Parts: sequence; C-alpha cells; structure tokens
Amino acid sequence: MEKEQQAYLKALEALIAQEEAQMEASAVAVEGAARQALLQTVAVLLLAVLAALGLALGLMRSIQRPLLRAGRLARAVAAGDLTLRADARGRDEVSALLATLGEMQVQ
Repeated sequence: MEKEQQAYLKALEALIAQEEAQMEASAVAVEGAARQALLQTVAVLLLAVLAALGLALGLMRSIQRPLLRAGRLARAVAAGDLTLRADARGRDEVSALLATLGEMQVQ
C-alpha cells in the first residue's frame, strides 16, 4: 500500500506542478492583455483630445473671424471711412452686430 501512496503523491505533485505552470502562463497572458488594453485606452484618449482640440479651434475661428471683421468695420466707420461694407451672413449675434454696423454706415 505504501508504493501506491507514493505513486499517488507523485502523481498529485505532478498535477500541482502542471496547474502552477498553467497559472503562471495565464497570469502572463492576463498581464499582456491588460497592458494592451491600457495602450488602446490611452490611444483612444489621445485621439479624443486631438479631436476636441480640432473642434475647439474650428469653433474659435468661426467666432473670431466675424468679430475681427466687425472690429475693422467699426474702426473704419469711426475714422470716417464708409467704403467698407458689412458682410452680415447668418442669423447669429455677430451677424446681427455686422448688420447694425452696416445700418450705421447708411445713416
């Protein structure tokens, strides 16, 4: 019976060793997957930040250009130059400002 017990213990130790090796391999695979997921998350985050910056710059320019035109027109009218024309396109506040400046020129 002792030989059978020793054979059983050896088989059990071999099984334990095999399970530990599989656990280590699984741990390495999980670490690799976690690292890849982190890199993908960072990449998506960077793309989102770049897209947000692009949208912010576009929005800033779409507001800034008409305001700069309105400022040039107001300075020209203040200096007595009535040759510049107000180009009021759209229905936003800046277009309303340009239209009002244009009306000031006419009067």
